[in-house]
Amino acid sequence: MSELDDITALARRLEANEVAAWRALCEAPSAEISAGLGIGCAEEHGALLIWNRAAPVFLFNRLLALGVFEPAADAAIDALLDRARAEKSRPGIQLAPAAQPADLGRRLDARGLARAPAW
Repeated sequence: MSELDDITALARRLEANEVAAWRALCEAPSAEISAGLGIGCAEEHGALLIWNRAAPVFLFNRLLALGVFEPAADAAIDALLDRARAEKSRPGIQLAPAAQPADLGRRLDARGLARAPAW
């Protein structure tokens, strides 16, 4: 394996773990509590959108694993951002080193998506 293959495999494992953990956290509260706090999540093509209107900070309002498990198509990005708008959430994103396609960062910038420094 090349170093790039190793980094890609590690990024996928880490993102898979983070997606599973955040999905569990979003689905754990009762429907009543989730509705009251504005907590939720949605998945599209391996990416997970999480929101929490009671805590409007980056940690709880993010787009995870975008472009990690499959290249991020414009339709998938737009669907996730439409869902975020419907939930009155402004997600941020921290792109994984394995995110594809190579111009994904530029495409997110064009949509006004706030990006944290790359991990």
